[in-house]
Amino acid sequence: MRYIALILLIGLALVGCSSAPPPITAHGTLTVYANSTRGVNVQTAFPDIAGGSQVTVTDDSGTVIGTGALTYSKSQTFVFLREVAVKYGQTVAYLAPNVAIFTFTVTGLPRGLQRYGFTVGRHRLTIWVPLSQVEDPGLTLGVLAVPKGHQREVRRR
Repeated sequence: MRYIALILLIGLALVGCSSAPPPITAHGTLTVYANSTRGVNVQTAFPDIAGGSQVTVTDDSGTVIGTGALTYSKSQTFVFLREVAVKYGQTVAYLAPNVAIFTFTVTGLPRGLQRYGFTVGRHRLTIWVPLSQVEDPGLTLGVLAVPKGHQREVRRR
């Protein structure tokens, strides 16, 4: 009987030692800016970026290791627009066509990579995120253009 208990304890210890660390879940945001000074809004500048657009995560070799989908965040977009409008003396209505903030979740990402490649939409470059930021990646496409005299780059985060 003692031998059976000992064998069971050794078996449980081996199972506990051999289990891989849990996978990573990335809860991220994508902020998209259009250049309103050229008469282009977010929908025109980025027709492939919308609610439901795919987010693909790859490793260094280009192997797909996870996918997710964009969800438009009306609340995050409005909060950001309100802050920028105050900062630059503009109205939210003026800036609204030029900014969109999306959220996404990608589950099951393997641990241990130095960096993770995020791609959204079609034919876009990969945005590389280090391991330290992969659980909360903040991605950006474009630069918010504001009227002359206020032309500073606005970064989210």
